[in-house]
Amino acid sequence: MGPSVLIVDDNASLAYFTAYSLKQEVEGLKVVTAGSCKEALVLADEHHPSVLIVDLKLPDGNGLKLIDDLKSRLPSTIPILVTATPLPADLNRELFGMLTKPYDPEALIDLVRRALKSGDSRDERDTGRYHRGETRLPSAQYDFHHVQNRLSGLLAGIRALRLELLAVADNPSEVRRIIDEYTDRLSAMAKEAAEALKKKA
Repeated sequence: MGPSVLIVDDNASLAYFTAYSLKQEVEGLKVVTAGSCKEALVLADEHHPSVLIVDLKLPDGNGLKLIDDLKSRLPSTIPILVTATPLPADLNRELFGMLTKPYDPEALIDLVRRALKSGDSRDERDTGRYHRGETRLPSAQYDFHHVQNRLSGLLAGIRALRLELLAVADNPSEVRRIIDEYTDRLSAMAKEAAEALKKKA
């Protein structure tokens, strides 16, 4: 059985785009997605993922608690946390790495590659890593988590769009179909982020 990744994020578009990019960039990688802690526990028991990518804020729980639960079941699983809320770099958790939304999708792909290569070696851990391009919005004024989620989804979607277009570059009708599909998806995500920015807490 080859390596596998479990993505746990309630932003379905972000999870989809991230999964697509990972499968395109890491040969032989199996990727499954979950939208909640409950679903993640079931899928983890079924697939025994090599790497976890877990959002901090989930609809039915906390990502750090979920990582603790999954690590107790699957000790060799390598966890990566993604969060819209910056956390201390010295966070006392068994994390391989952390990224703050919105992050460059390549930063996450790089972390996954290194996690798979490391085999969870302590010397290779990158606890506290934040992507340099993180964006911080004043949480007192905006729905911080929602905006960060949508921006991350947009970045992942743009990267996935590029990969899909490269794969069908010689097929004009497929190029048109993909552009139409992604334009609708990415436009909807941009609109959601813009609407969230207007809402006062």
